[in-house]
Amino acid sequence: MHKDAIADFYHFYKICCFRPLFLAFFRMSGSSILRFLITCGKIKRTVRTGWTRYGIEHPESVAEHMYRMALISTLLPKTEGFSVDKVMKMAIIHDLAECIVGDLTPYCGVSVEEKHAQEEAAMQSICEPLPADIRVELVDLLKEYDAQLTPEAIVCKDLDKFEMILQAFEYETQAEHPGWLEEFFQSTENVFKTPCVKEWVTALREARSKSTH
Repeated sequence: MHKDAIADFYHFYKICCFRPLFLAFFRMSGSSILRFLITCGKIKRTVRTGWTRYGIEHPESVAEHMYRMALISTLLPKTEGFSVDKVMKMAIIHDLAECIVGDLTPYCGVSVEEKHAQEEAAMQSICEPLPADIRVELVDLLKEYDAQLTPEAIVCKDLDKFEMILQAFEYETQAEHPGWLEEFFQSTENVFKTPCVKEWVTALREARSKSTH
């Protein structure tokens, strides 16, 4: 048999033998990604605890909160010494663990340390189906956010608090009940560190002040 024919036959043989393995790999990969996305989908049905305490009907989900945070991150100036792209990623995943543990707040009787431990364990579980490099990146982003030691983590925390009081103002306006959710504004008094976010907070507080008079 001609050498080229032998080589072609061997190549064909390898394809026939290993094709099921390659197909199985891609099925597993697709299945793993699907499992991850379905788990993450639960966050769209996980409501923000703070609003339920006030009996707000159809309160926003954690997913809605994170979406607007990510949207706000696109408005950040690119000259303030942090990565906007990293802030956006952090905003999208920082509460993702809540699709398993729920939205834990100080009113739940859970310490900050225990909250972080539960959320990190949940994040590890959520990301388990993912390729190692992606899994490590997402889990590390959560750890970085919790530690609050990098510019991106600090900015993301500011966006978290700003989005919360923005939503509180919207609920007050919709209910025609000025000052109703004062608790959330008091809890964020003097906590903001990012210059541009401070400006947005000032504008929001001024708008709220006008609505109460």
